[in-house]
This record gives sequence, structure tokens and C-alpha cells, in this order.
Amino acid sequence: MGEDGTKSFLNSFNEIAGKLYYLDSSLGETETLKSYNLKIYEKESNDFVLRVPEQLTNPFSPNEFHYIFNYLFEDDIEYRLEFTYTTTNLYTETINYNFKIIK
Repeated sequence: MGEDGTKSFLNSFNEIAGKLYYLDSSLGETETLKSYNLKIYEKESNDFVLRVPEQLTNPFSPNEFHYIFNYLFEDDIEYRLEFTYTTTNLYTETINYNFKIIK
């Protein structure tokens, strides 16, 4: 990770996956992930690159998310990923992640 928090990926970035939990999962989760969407911008210019429409989560694993991008990110350009999620109780939050591709 760079000094400014930018994550670097070697050769490509085409997939995002993860889990969202508020409590120890063994205690039984009451706040689960309902949906999420993604937006990507060029970090320096703030130019819009792509938008992933709202994705509903799988009811069998509601706190997991997974998306494969159909986009070729350019080498040595810093991007900002906006990850916005909504829970079943309609709590919404946006988290930003910076990344770039190194070839």
C-alpha cells in the first residue's frame, strides 16, 4: 500500500469480493447487507470511469459481496472506488478506496 493509502495491483484489477459483519458471526447477525453499488473515478481529475448498478446480495450469504468488472483499467492511473452499501434496516454508508494498476 502506498504512503497515501493507495493499494497497488500488479497487472490487473477486475474483481471485488468481501464480507460485512457488525458482530461476531457466531452470535447471530441481525443487521445484514441488503445491496451495494460501486462507482469508480480517476482520483486526480475526479473524472467518472464506471458505475455498477445496485447489486442485491444473495439471501443464503447476505453479508458477502462479489462483483467482476468488465473494464480494463489503465496502467499507472490512480482510481477511487466508491463502495456504497445498504443494510436490511436501511442504514447506508459509502466507503472510498484508492487503487492503481502497476504493469
